[in-house]
Amino acid sequence: MIEIARADLDGAVRAGIVSAEQADRLAAYLGGATAGHEQPRFSFVHVLYYLGGMIAIGAMSLFMTLGWNALGGWGGCVTAILYGVLALLLSHWFLEQKQLYIPAGIMATLAVVMVPLGSSPRRWRSVTGARTSRIEIFTSSSIGAGS
Repeated sequence: MIEIARADLDGAVRAGIVSAEQADRLAAYLGGATAGHEQPRFSFVHVLYYLGGMIAIGAMSLFMTLGWNALGGWGGCVTAILYGVLALLLSHWFLEQKQLYIPAGIMATLAVVMVPLGSSPRRWRSVTGARTSRIEIFTSSSIGAGS
């Protein structure tokens, strides 16, 4: 997005493109419209936002997968739900209280990532007692045999 500075508007007034009153009104409008919105751009802070989001999503995926063995099906599901709700609450707080749109989007993404971690059918076999299918036995034996 193009950023328009006050000096650009003053130059347009000197060139006779807009009047001084129009430049003042345009500056007030552009200043008010962009003051509360954080624009995505390649800056150090935004790179840190995205890096932190990637680390959080990776950590939740790894530790929920590892923790599933210790917590079992219901414990893992409840933990995934709690993490998802916490991420949604943080997303809402970032939007409403701080008006930080990029961290809010990252937290909403984390909440979406928690859905498959809490509802993976393969993990629910331990909860429901379902038997392994023939396809899973075939692929497991093929992988184990090194073929």
